[in-house]
Amino acid sequence: MSQSDSDKSFKFAASLIKVIAIVIALMVMVISKYALIFFAAAMLPTIFAIFFDKNEHRCLSATICSFNLIGVIPYLIRMWESSSVDYVAKQILSNVETWMIIYGAAFIGQLLYASMPLLVVKFYAAKTYSKVAKHEKKHKALCDQWGIDLQ
Repeated sequence: MSQSDSDKSFKFAASLIKVIAIVIALMVMVISKYALIFFAAAMLPTIFAIFFDKNEHRCLSATICSFNLIGVIPYLIRMWESSSVDYVAKQILSNVETWMIIYGAAFIGQLLYASMPLLVVKFYAAKTYSKVAKHEKKHKALCDQWGIDLQ
């Protein structure tokens, strides 16, 4: 897969995640105004990320949106399965634990976005240092075998 194909695939995936969030918002809008208020407030981290994400690929907003949806969807399912969507939505809106879980999930997405590049760089650096050490060891062994002084 070429770099261009990879870029297109990632842009498509990032856009798809946001489209899914918009479709969910439209469905929630039809169900209940309280559910819509809940969803809009719950997706605030994603909304801010979309406005502040200046990266060409929109990695930040895609990551935060994904994790934000992971935090929100169980509550939407609970509303959907209830006999009174408005009542359950009001209960969920007033529960502090709900907001800690939802915003915590978005925060984990932000941490992942911030830390993964550093972890990948450290992994590749360690791998490279290991290869260099292996080749230096082979070099020394060959020099010893051929009687070459390494000074």
